[in-house]
Amino acid sequence: MNIIKDYFSNWSIFNQKQTRNYNVVFTGMTGVGKTSLLYKMKLGEFIGDSDIGRGTMYNVEYYSFRDRQFTLWELKTISPHATHVNLKIDVLILVVDSSNDRLHTLQETKQYFYDALKDALQYSGEQTSILILANKCDQPNTSILKEIEDQLELPLLNNYIDNNSSTKSNHLWHIQAVSAKSGYGIDESLDWISNILELQQQNY
Repeated sequence: MNIIKDYFSNWSIFNQKQTRNYNVVFTGMTGVGKTSLLYKMKLGEFIGDSDIGRGTMYNVEYYSFRDRQFTLWELKTISPHATHVNLKIDVLILVVDSSNDRLHTLQETKQYFYDALKDALQYSGEQTSILILANKCDQPNTSILKEIEDQLELPLLNNYIDNNSSTKSNHLWHIQAVSAKSGYGIDESLDWISNILELQQQNY
């Protein structure tokens, strides 16, 4: 009987060690708040981009949410870092500055986004999902979200992916208003990521 108990005990430990880790990649233009959002998710604290991350090409942190293990990657460019670590992207996050005094126009952001997306598709699974975080938005603002959605042509996203990927699949996307300073929208973003990964797992 003890042998059987020890067997199942060891099997349980083995299963825990085999918990799937998910790669979540943050990307976005300079000054949009990638680092601040990453640490707001991980620590629940606001850390300005100027305090950490400046001058580095990537940043890596580990995070657990709803019994899921995440590796949070902040990449200024997807390649060559993704190649170097053999990275498979489960969720791609584009951080956009939604404020009126943004450093970059939405047209510039669109160009950056699709260049980054084309790059990311090399390291994406068939079900990689895309989350657009409209940062510096402290309250619900449907008009700015609609503007970003239209300017980035998000409804046509899967058409673009089909034309630039070897697999024909449905990559789900979502846009969420957030604030790295106040924490607005962070919980909703984490919920969406967790729910979408669960859906991916069911469809796998």
